Amino acid sequence: MTAPGVTAIVIGLSAVVVAVRDDQAVVLTVRPQDARTHRVSALAGLPFGPFDPDGHRTFELGLRAFVSEQTRFELGYVEQLYTFGDKGRDAPRADVGAGGARVISIGYLALTPQAQEALGPDTVWTPFTRFFPWEDWREGRPGIIDEAIAPPLRAWATTPERLARARLLFALDDAPWNEERVLDRYELLYEAGLAPEAARDRERARGRPADEPAALSPALGEPMLSDH
Repeated sequence: MTAPGVTAIVIGLSAVVVAVRDDQAVVLTVRPQDARTHRVSALAGLPFGPFDPDGHRTFELGLRAFVSEQTRFELGYVEQLYTFGDKGRDAPRADVGAGGARVISIGYLALTPQAQEALGPDTVWTPFTRFFPWEDWREGRPGIIDEAIAPPLRAWATTPERLARARLLFALDDAPWNEERVLDRYELLYEAGLAPEAARDRERARGRPADEPAALSPALGEPMLSDH
């Protein structure tokens, strides 16, 4: 029981399982069922679930248990990747049974040499570039950066600081590309309201119902449950 005036906390665990198939990185994704309607989500997400302090001896054991249950994939070596506690970060379809509790999300990275084929229902290996198409430089600079991302990003960048970030992160105006700034680029698109998940989260912050997001443009990639 939570004391009056004290916000309950639920710890959600997610797994980024990465393999290589046909010379490109793929990530293990799931399409969970809605607990009430039993409909399969139209959006893919990462394997996720709540930490059970009574049933899980450690975070990692809890992670391994529900990843195996959801995907039929047995994790090998895993490494903690991130921790987020942002309010309202989790989408309804990514519900971990928190109710009104604050969700602390802990993500783990798992690398595997082979993209195992025998997986659970609604579980697939999805190319990383379907979610981040602007990161695909295998054939040179992606045209979508200049055609679909740069124009609205420049319109948003109304201050010198914003414009400098846009130039640096998306290699505008002949700036060099830094392949290590993947997270920074997504965060900039989200801040600018260009990431598909941004519109959904703005509506939820205003107390309005928000449908699952649709990509504003194919250049902006497929939206995911919760965020990336």
